[in-house]
Amino acid sequence: MKKLLNLLLIVMTAVLLLGGSAEAKWWIFGQSQDEITVKYLYLNGVSFDEGGQKVMLIKEMLPNGAIEIKGKASAGTAKIGAVQISTNNKVKWEKAKLDKDGTFDYVFVPQMDKTYDIFVKIMDTRGKTNDIERTYKQVTISASSLRDLVTGVLNGLVDAYQTENAPKFDTYISDDFAADKSILDRAVRKDFSAFDKIGLRFTINNITTNKKGDVSVSLTFSRTVTSSQTGQTLSDTGMTEFVFRLSDNGPKVYSMKAPLLFGLSDASNIATGNVTVGNSDVKIGLSDSGSLGSSSGTASAGSVTTMSYVNVGWAWSFDSFSFATGTKTAESWGASFLTGDFGIYGDNHHLVTNSGVGFIDLGMKSLSSVSSVPTSGYGTSSGDHHVAAGHSYAFKLPGGDYGVIEIVSVSIPVTTLRYKYSASGATFN
Repeated sequence: MKKLLNLLLIVMTAVLLLGGSAEAKWWIFGQSQDEITVKYLYLNGVSFDEGGQKVMLIKEMLPNGAIEIKGKASAGTAKIGAVQISTNNKVKWEKAKLDKDGTFDYVFVPQMDKTYDIFVKIMDTRGKTNDIERTYKQVTISASSLRDLVTGVLNGLVDAYQTENAPKFDTYISDDFAADKSILDRAVRKDFSAFDKIGLRFTINNITTNKKGDVSVSLTFSRTVTSSQTGQTLSDTGMTEFVFRLSDNGPKVYSMKAPLLFGLSDASNIATGNVTVGNSDVKIGLSDSGSLGSSSGTASAGSVTTMSYVNVGWAWSFDSFSFATGTKTAESWGASFLTGDFGIYGDNHHLVTNSGVGFIDLGMKSLSSVSSVPTSGYGTSSGDHHVAAGHSYAFKLPGGDYGVIEIVSVSIPVTTLRYKYSASGATFN
């Protein structure tokens, strides 16, 4: 009987431990080998995977002056038991708010001009932990205004350009520059060879930011350059746009629109879109040979990456493109006319031109190698011509304007192209 009582006592003790201390003992049970998976992890709406391990945040860009870390994790057959955040290199950990589905949230108000070493620790109900080191993010908070930071970078770019200091110029360009950073470097160095004197002034018109923290800047400029070949001096004015990305060292140039301020000798491979303003007087450009050019009209260059189409039965929807504005417009097959100068549609990439627009297939040729196009011999297409990757096409537009495109790639349903546009004849500077 004594043995039976002892056995009952052991069983009852175990039951009490399981019932009253299950939460404290969750790491004992569930020996599954399922790993912790981080579904997503964001810092103020931007993925931890973007922007590198070191980033700078601007005071005025912080929602309510705070930093928010949000994420979601799973652990297979187990559950997420706790999430902790360290902002001081794992010296101290703070508990994040955790929901049953594995989503978590942590908010803190940072001090200005301070750097935070952030780690995220996720634990499941078996005691397993995620790879904490992979969540590392160093965040520096700047009390400087965004306008002051952008102005400082633009001043640095202008100074490096005017003094022909290519290494210094390069320090202001993002490593993931939207075009190719090496192409920009070569083009800037060619500019230095083409110009004896460069005078450049600017005024910032507007600054906006998106959810990812990219900074778009519109500015008005005036400049004067002197040709090293002929001694000719030209002056012009205009408006252009830059996009900056914030790094741990502040804003860096991610992309530039035409008219370009820098890298004029290879504008078609550098500009990502163009700015067309009615009162611009943009005259300065460089040919492939490096000679200084002047035009009384608008010259622009850029890139379009989403000329797309949709085929629902025989109901085609596709994009058309306008050279003068550098924009595309959604179209429907069967309309009496196109909005843009031309469109590309269908699995075989049919080319269709608007009324009064002619084209010539220039063959396998890069856009940068096209400095002039024919003035006659243009035909029209109602979909009977198929564009091909690597080919360039010249377009003659009503009123004496000319455009050129290079088909970078063709796929279903996207055609990628680069373009040049001249409102002053068949020569492209």
